[in-house]
Amino acid sequence: ILFAHSFDDRRTALSGLFVLTSSFASALDECQGRLGAAALAAAGAGEVRHLQRRVDVLVSALLEVLGLLRRCLTQQPEVRAASYERLGLLLDMPCVRSNSLLLSALHDIFRVEFAKYYRAPSQSQGCSPINIQLCLHPVTSKVVMPIASFLHCYGKLVVASRTPGFGTSSSSSSSAGLPAAAAAAKAWKDLCLRFSKAQIEDFELDPTGDYSLDSQFGLRNFSTAHLVVGCLDACIGYALAHIIHVAPATAIVDEDSDGASSGNLADPTIVVELFTKFNRFGDILSSRCIDERKKKIIPSISDLSLLSLDSVVSVLWLVLPDKQRVDNASHPLNLDPVTNHNWFVSRTAKAGLWSANQLLVKHLLEVALARIQRRPVAGNFTSANNSTVLPPAPAARALLEMAYVVFSGVLVYFGDSSDQAADTEQSQRPLPVYLRAKAARGRGVVHISAEILLACMTLLTLSNSLDHLAVAIVRPAPERFTDGLALPSNVAVECVATLLTSLRRAVTALLRLKPMAVKDASIVLSSVQILTTRLSELAFSGIRREDQVLAYHCLHQTAKWTVELVQSEMPNDLGLMKSLVVQLTSCQAFLQPESVVIGTTTVAVGPRSDEVELEPVDQLTARMCAASRLHIRDPDNFDDEDEDVDEQELEKFTVRSIPALASLIMSWFKAELHRVDWAIGQLRRSVNMELNQRSGTDDGGDVDLPLSIGVERRICWRMCALSHVLERLLSGSLPKAMYDLVIRAFQDLHRTWALLTRAKMASAQLPITESYIDALSLICSDLNTHAYALITNKYSNMIGAEDATEQPLSGIKKLADGKDEKSKKGFKPKPKSKVMRDSSLVSSLVYQMELSEKYVIQLSTKFKTPLAHYLKRSTVRDFRIKKSDIPEAIAIASDDEGVHMHDNVSPVQQLQYPQLVEDDEDEEEDVAVSGAESDTEELVADQTGYSSTEDTADVRGKRARLD
Repeated sequence: ILFAHSFDDRRTALSGLFVLTSSFASALDECQGRLGAAALAAAGAGEVRHLQRRVDVLVSALLEVLGLLRRCLTQQPEVRAASYERLGLLLDMPCVRSNSLLLSALHDIFRVEFAKYYRAPSQSQGCSPINIQLCLHPVTSKVVMPIASFLHCYGKLVVASRTPGFGTSSSSSSSAGLPAAAAAAKAWKDLCLRFSKAQIEDFELDPTGDYSLDSQFGLRNFSTAHLVVGCLDACIGYALAHIIHVAPATAIVDEDSDGASSGNLADPTIVVELFTKFNRFGDILSSRCIDERKKKIIPSISDLSLLSLDSVVSVLWLVLPDKQRVDNASHPLNLDPVTNHNWFVSRTAKAGLWSANQLLVKHLLEVALARIQRRPVAGNFTSANNSTVLPPAPAARALLEMAYVVFSGVLVYFGDSSDQAADTEQSQRPLPVYLRAKAARGRGVVHISAEILLACMTLLTLSNSLDHLAVAIVRPAPERFTDGLALPSNVAVECVATLLTSLRRAVTALLRLKPMAVKDASIVLSSVQILTTRLSELAFSGIRREDQVLAYHCLHQTAKWTVELVQSEMPNDLGLMKSLVVQLTSCQAFLQPESVVIGTTTVAVGPRSDEVELEPVDQLTARMCAASRLHIRDPDNFDDEDEDVDEQELEKFTVRSIPALASLIMSWFKAELHRVDWAIGQLRRSVNMELNQRSGTDDGGDVDLPLSIGVERRICWRMCALSHVLERLLSGSLPKAMYDLVIRAFQDLHRTWALLTRAKMASAQLPITESYIDALSLICSDLNTHAYALITNKYSNMIGAEDATEQPLSGIKKLADGKDEKSKKGFKPKPKSKVMRDSSLVSSLVYQMELSEKYVIQLSTKFKTPLAHYLKRSTVRDFRIKKSDIPEAIAIASDDEGVHMHDNVSPVQQLQYPQLVEDDEDEEEDVAVSGAESDTEELVADQTGYSSTEDTADVRGKRARLD
């Protein structure tokens, strides 16, 4: 498969080959360690011979794999690029960096390849240190040698070969003394120093030249510039790794300095100079390289970098240092024998120059975010057929380390204050230099750090490792940065709660900096929502009582904090408001008392509990509807109930944000109805369970089902609370684009009500309680009235006129000035498909309403309890049709020109049943459509005084055929 015709097959085979290589290297490192320990312990000769034979077998297998790898590095450019990419990731593993056999074999491969493109100072004479033109095809100008990927991999190999003790096991032979390492290090030093002084003219490029992909000359300029930027990126990666892992912390002159090149690679300014060149060349490439649609091919210079996530994390440990680790020598992360406190403090001091360069810090963070999100390198056309290949998924260890770095180095400065911290305390806290000033353009350091933390949480949540992230941040230790560690439940709950509290404080502190940090607060709030969901899962996962109480108190404080944010003067930012709505709906259950949430049964639960839980959502919906009436309609038509609302509180709701927030509330409403549906299913089971338990104890009398009656009451109270929220949406002046969502939500509410009524009909032992009657009156009477008004408002203006009460059915008559009414009023007819879709939606709603009313009447008949007078009769569905207007209406509808309704004709019925009237009818007739069955008509008449004699069998048959 390594030599198959398909590039995808070869790339898959390469992945498997490098997995085998890492497995063999890890096993060899383990066997060599055991062999050394056995020799020191004077173990038996048989055990030593067994370990030695295993070492020999692993060495042979590793050499065989290297032979295959050598053949892969001589294939097409896309195969070599994939090989260098995988090999670079392999060199990030400690077991590979500590294997001198593997490093020595790789040096033999790379040294020969590097000599083909490297120009020594005596050969270049002021030209480019890398022969860029040799990497391009002389005719097509396409890349034939992925020099950037090669240099990245070779730089990691040289650093791993010269790192004194870093990543090297005590049993393996030291790799610092490889013969090829010293010569390669001198060549790399010369390469970095010369690239830091290079100009764009040294590569035969013009800053104002043609870099488009349409012409041959522009394609050659683009390929050359792209390779140059890649070489600069590789030099940055090598210089960073050299200063961090190889050069002594207090070095003034580089240990490899021989006078051949002026400069010191141990000087941190070399990295800044290289990044300045990278930033300049990248800006030229990004601004001047456009496609045929005049769009940028490279949106950001960070998309040009090939730095791996492990390489970036190793640098960000020092660029964004943990202040507690710097100040505390006994910090758990300072106990490592190599990366101890002295090592960390000295390296952090040298990295201070990089921390002061905000552009460099942002670049490193953006590269880390791109690796976590698996974004491909921009402008990389070395793959087959210019196809985009996603980079491999990041390891869990790198995600945990990256999350800890951005939290301890950035977000902790906003989240380490108390909830009651004043603005003065926040302003007096010293901030590092990379957080003192906001970036001149683009996203800031806090914004990118918050996105990185959110991305790490999202990926770790998918692998059920979010608890490890909280533990690694709150209780950092070298062994914590792995997802294979077993965590006790009490540790997980405590760490998640602590991290949630810190991020909550960070959001509060960032909102004080509005409007500068509103976007940052919105992203941190998304991380708070993920932790809230996880902590709520832990609270009900069978943990100890003490852990449940701790989780509840944290979630209760989070819920109260969210409500305060929603009710405060929030900035007018749609992303922040959407995050707040999602956070509010995720933690609303914890607004109730502890006895209700975590299962204490000693305290009685009343109808007020559900109202308290949903009150913040209800108030938010009320303010949103009031703002909608203010924006969409004339302010003079403000309702009386809106007079008490301060208009300044409504400024946060804009015409753009109201539909988005209404959609979120509708999604939450449907999710709540799904929970109620599940509860109705549990009601059926509880009835059967209680009946089975009491089957042998009762003596023929009435069976009391207290548990089932309590469940049924909770369901009714919940539906009443949800109905109050929906009532505001039905009666509010939302944009007409949101009417369909509201109608569907009301239809789902009636469907759930029908399920509850059928569940009560199935058990004669469940009485008709007062809570059921209250919910019945609210849903089938009050909400039906608002729903009829909403339907009339939606479909009464089908032809675009604002007031059609006095208009005749023929809405396109000539006016007095000779112009058509539709042209004068900006008439724009709806397409026939839209009219039919709206008609189908209303038909489904009417059917569901009638079905629920039917079950209510059947329940009333079964229990001999009058319930029909709680139903709102369907007055909107009564209509009159004038025979003279029918042909013209049908002709207008068939021509997709809309329908102009008479004031006496219901718009809903005109769309649903236009053929109900016979052609020979000369007089008007009133048709009332009833959902009750024929055998219940007399009962309905006795209870309500309503007679359904007008609902004849002929009309019902015609309506059924039309449906």
